Amino acid sequence: MSTELRVDVIPSSAQGTFAIYEASLGLSATNHRLYRQFRTYNMKVKLTAPYHAGVEIYVLKDTWMVRNAIKKAAKVYYNTHVLAPGQEEKPARWHDFRIRPVNSGATISRLNPTGFQLDGSTSGLSYNVTSSGQYDMSDIRSQSSGSSFTMCIGDIGNSNQIDIISEYMNSDDTTSDEANASAIYGQFLSSSTPQSDTDDEGDLAPYNMTNLDNYLVKIDTIHSGKTTTATFDAPLGWIFFRHNANIRPSATDVLFGDSGNFQVIDSDGGTTACLQVIHSAGKYKGVRSEPMGKVIKINQKEYDVK
Repeated sequence: MSTELRVDVIPSSAQGTFAIYEASLGLSATNHRLYRQFRTYNMKVKLTAPYHAGVEIYVLKDTWMVRNAIKKAAKVYYNTHVLAPGQEEKPARWHDFRIRPVNSGATISRLNPTGFQLDGSTSGLSYNVTSSGQYDMSDIRSQSSGSSFTMCIGDIGNSNQIDIISEYMNSDDTTSDEANASAIYGQFLSSSTPQSDTDDEGDLAPYNMTNLDNYLVKIDTIHSGKTTTATFDAPLGWIFFRHNANIRPSATDVLFGDSGNFQVIDSDGGTTACLQVIHSAGKYKGVRSEPMGKVIKINQKEYDVK
């Protein structure tokens, strides 16, 4: 069985704003199979038509903190959805643990796969977005209030969202120093005055324990002179795109039969410039992808994620 490893997407047209490609969505829609989000996908990005400006490529930082925050969220999610003894309900067939990328509470613009098909009326090619079906985000329900919260990464904007990174950092909160003593410089030089606050050293971690200043890392910028990135790993299969120049909405494209409803990039030659995500071949349903954690079922009512 072969796997389609190339996913074409139309970039967002807004300068300076982010759009995102999600591997689990793109591969699922392209291959008609369920690809799970709780993995790290190996891929690269290619510009498939000339474009005079640049498209910046970002991914989530692959750090212990980011990984542990995702695994902690998975553990909470699985343990709030476990079936109690005697329950007959089962998760839906394509049920999946999925985190939402947000900016000021709004879901970041998602780049769905595009595709080409024969157009019988014009004997040419028709150009359209591939249907992605249902792609729900994961909610958890409070045992005390019954309220539902969506798991997110980014700048949350309402009380029904949870930033899983902040929640993970707050779970081991150390905000103040244990030692409040202060030493004058002259006392430090005095041989008769003992140093009384040496236990201050090491009380706090050498990083901000209650906040992550940033969670993205830049991979590359592609343009007409450099059309392809190197291969990279993307946690959760997320790739963020940002344009660094003005982008204009395209008029109807005669070659591809574009209806004009899509925001695309006009190149100097009038060609619709598209991005293509190329997945590396591997053992996970035809692509190279490693799980971000191992879900361990302790008993019928409890899960752990390592």
